[in-house]
Amino acid sequence: MIRDHSEKETRTPLVPCGVATRAFTLDLEPFLRNVDETKPQVIALLPPEEARRLRLAGHKVYRVLTRVSDDKLLSIPQQIRECVRYAAGEEVANARRDDAEDVPGVVDIVYNFGTQSGFTLFESPLFKELLSAAGNDGFDGFIARDSSRLGRDYWDKFATLGLLRRSQKELHVLEDGGRFDYDDDLTKVRSWADTWSDSKKKLEEIRKSVRATSSLREAGIPTTSLPFGYASAPAPRGRHRVWVVTEDAAKVRALFAAAEAAGERVPVGALAKAYGLSPQLVRKILRNRAYTGGFNWAGGFVPCDPGTVPPLVPVDVWERVQRKLRKRDS
Repeated sequence: MIRDHSEKETRTPLVPCGVATRAFTLDLEPFLRNVDETKPQVIALLPPEEARRLRLAGHKVYRVLTRVSDDKLLSIPQQIRECVRYAAGEEVANARRDDAEDVPGVVDIVYNFGTQSGFTLFESPLFKELLSAAGNDGFDGFIARDSSRLGRDYWDKFATLGLLRRSQKELHVLEDGGRFDYDDDLTKVRSWADTWSDSKKKLEEIRKSVRATSSLREAGIPTTSLPFGYASAPAPRGRHRVWVVTEDAAKVRALFAAAEAAGERVPVGALAKAYGLSPQLVRKILRNRAYTGGFNWAGGFVPCDPGTVPPLVPVDVWERVQRKLRKRDS
């Protein structure tokens, strides 16, 4: 169930319950497509009776905090997906629950603050509901993808930490190593405060940019330079960008077809002249595996959904052309 705090309540079919944690995680996908990233919402992933049953059976029950922050690192569905995986015991963003081997975990509720802006977190009706819920004993703790979800500035964060500590609820912040130790992590609180100081703001912006790029690539979204025959365009859903084919894509397909139809060696010079391209560009095109539907990153290849990177060349054709190019260079 998704409860919208800005409009009347709307209902979405519940994710199947009473299944293995990993299966439950996978079942999130059709459910998350109905999440509105912009609006404050309470998203119930499990009904109360199911959460109680799992907790009595030895599971830890967590609640997730999500928000579209200024850094725009991850979409709301991606934040939920990663926090649920972390609750289930998986390693996410180099963080893993310290008791994951012994205690299974699930998420029953997500508090999504959407694009909350223009007022402090403590003025949000949704945040007041969260704090009220923190006082009950029906769950074990909260999970956030990074510290920006705990508030807009140091004072919001510090007050949030104090309230959660008094409620004796666990707090897990994935990008800060996992479980937050309220008694020993004052240095972490200070580091969050430093991110708002003028002297360190630039460094924090660089760190966020690096994290954003890494997160997008891990999600199968290309951030590399565009190959010949593609252009960048906004994704139909979400805030990221995808690749779309241009009129030059016809030349790419024709180059691979001609290279495959050639003899044992690819006539790069002749192809360059025939299609009005430089020999260097022809070699670059024919060697680029991105045309099979993905992007190259860190010495490897990341396949993508066709809606993100439309393939121009079948994989088997690309591989046959590579064998010919190797013969040509030998």
